[in-house]
Amino acid sequence: MNGSDWGDDRPFDSRGSSSWPAHAGKFLRFHLCKENKDTQDALGVIGKMLGLQSRSFGFSGTKDKRAVTTQQVTVFKVPANKIAALNKRLYGIKVGNFCYVKEGLGLGQLMGNRFTITLRGVVAESEDMIKAAVDGLGKNGFINYYGLQRFGSGSVPTHRIGAALLRGEWKNAVNLVLDPREGDILKLFCLYLIRIACCAVPTFVQHNSILRTA
Repeated sequence: MNGSDWGDDRPFDSRGSSSWPAHAGKFLRFHLCKENKDTQDALGVIGKMLGLQSRSFGFSGTKDKRAVTTQQVTVFKVPANKIAALNKRLYGIKVGNFCYVKEGLGLGQLMGNRFTITLRGVVAESEDMIKAAVDGLGKNGFINYYGLQRFGSGSVPTHRIGAALLRGEWKNAVNLVLDPREGDILKLFCLYLIRIACCAVPTFVQHNSILRTA
């Protein structure tokens, strides 16, 4: 089934309607390609045009603003032609590759990312010099001048917690999450250290950003 199953001038309700074809999946899945907008901003624009809130859309992860990105998005009971028609009005956003599926996407379902990095305006005496620089980057890496966005901003980088979870080191992972940090409430960590978990856990969740987003 495709978007032509509905006329362009036919009104629709995102909550669904009895006229939705029985053989069709209740979620429309499509590819969202965007530039100079993050995922929420792009879906906010699309949602406004359709009369939907941003939370009506499902996706597995947020894509950065400063890039040309493509990701899958789902929305509940919206005909493909309604969204495809927006391409004429969208700027820096394109949608396509529509299909109907039984379930919507949600955070945490992302299997991975694929990146292509383009470096423009390169000035060098020869291609050999560029190749040597690229080879050196692959062999030696590059100093991170840009902060801890992808590795957490706390005193314990979240990649260490993730590595402990992958190794099945549950106690170590918990200790890393609950490790005392500057600005934490000392009383809470005293409770944890003496293992009064029933008292400490509810308050930890309230005050610890890692636990709230886990």
